[in-house]
Amino acid sequence: MKQDYSHAAISGHCRKQLVERHMPVEALMSVLTDGDEVLASAPERIILQKVVLTEGKPYLWRVVIDVLQSPPRVITAYRTSKLKKYVKEH
Repeated sequence: MKQDYSHAAISGHCRKQLVERHMPVEALMSVLTDGDEVLASAPERIILQKVVLTEGKPYLWRVVIDVLQSPPRVITAYRTSKLKKYVKEH
């Protein structure tokens, strides 16, 4: 069962990274509400992953969330075209 993190707070650092990396907030929200995979990063952090098509090309979005904060806090987000590095089926 997928978990919805749309209620998570977005850190100032993450907002800055979205702007610098030209990543739309709508895509971030898509990952938070309907991520493909949840990975444990550290006891207090998880990584949500989702493949998002951008201009016909697949990118893997990775979103780091501190789950011990209330509400959970998005620490950072980034996208990569190196799907084979992070996703087994690609």
